[in-house]
Amino acid sequence: MTTALLNKLTGVKDLKRILETTVKEIGETLTAESCQIMLSNPLDPNVTSICEYKSPAEEADAHATLTMPLELNGLSFGSITVARRDKASEAEINSLRIIVGELGNIIRQAQISDIIQRDTFRDTFLVEIGNVMSYSLGIGDALFMVVNILGKALQASRCLFICTDEDQTGWKCYEFWQQDKVKSCQEFRWPTTDSPVVAQTLLSAWPLIFYEGQLGAYASPVQEELQLIGVRSLLGVGLRSTVAVHGCVILQQCDYRRAWTRKEVDMVQSVADKVAEALVKLPAEKRNREPIMQLHQRIVPRKEGDQENASVEFLRNALKGALGQQTIPSARALAQPPPPAKPEAPIPPAIP
Repeated sequence: MTTALLNKLTGVKDLKRILETTVKEIGETLTAESCQIMLSNPLDPNVTSICEYKSPAEEADAHATLTMPLELNGLSFGSITVARRDKASEAEINSLRIIVGELGNIIRQAQISDIIQRDTFRDTFLVEIGNVMSYSLGIGDALFMVVNILGKALQASRCLFICTDEDQTGWKCYEFWQQDKVKSCQEFRWPTTDSPVVAQTLLSAWPLIFYEGQLGAYASPVQEELQLIGVRSLLGVGLRSTVAVHGCVILQQCDYRRAWTRKEVDMVQSVADKVAEALVKLPAEKRNREPIMQLHQRIVPRKEGDQENASVEFLRNALKGALGQQTIPSARALAQPPPPAKPEAPIPPAIP
């Protein structure tokens, strides 16, 4: 079994194929009810691989279970479990130990190959983002493309670019979300102008990572906000340049508690720097003509001329718009009151 399995795995770099071949060969050779491999990846804490083989024959429930750790350089990163009706003999156990010893190095090389392929894939997206920002596109179109590219590259549940105005009192938001898994933040009416997550990200000089709160424990305002929009982990990076802070980029993971790796944080920071640089270079005349920021405020137009000479009708219309077309009571000036009625002269009594 040992030689045949190792020959099949020689030169194979696909981790999925390695795991499927291993559990099938071990399960069939040992006539096991099931054979399962569970792996963690020290290079990426977000990845856990589980592969299982079950015998097609209808046999009785397994009564004996054999578990062996997968080790490399004295560190365990997974295990292999075999379940069968009878206990394994000493020869079978020794054979399985030899396989496990050789399997550790093969699996580690496959994990490294997977990470290299993924990083190469993401680097290609970074080059594409750089090309998009260098095209003569409108800044709105460019940000729309960048937010979709970044969200797909990192496989995040949501990716948002929030561009603030100079006073950081309002913003315009570009969003990517996995439509088959999560809802858009627009359905939660988020982000709001008083969002703790956005405020802390804008004020921070380094990337921020937030996680959901534990049940029954004290929840900070940020954790309450994450619970509102159904986020389990969040990464926020400011769009910071040498001139000012132009906004932030926020990535959200809703289906699991994602541990953001250093490589992912560096990638988001690189994209944020490119976007901030593009916003700084945006011509002032274009910014005035086509403002990228839109304040979430009701703007009441002012009438030309001196404000003190504004008519009463103009003020009433402005208040009406601010109050949502509600009726505003008013007191009307009446005409000059009529003179009081003169008392009627008494009628003299009749003379008989």
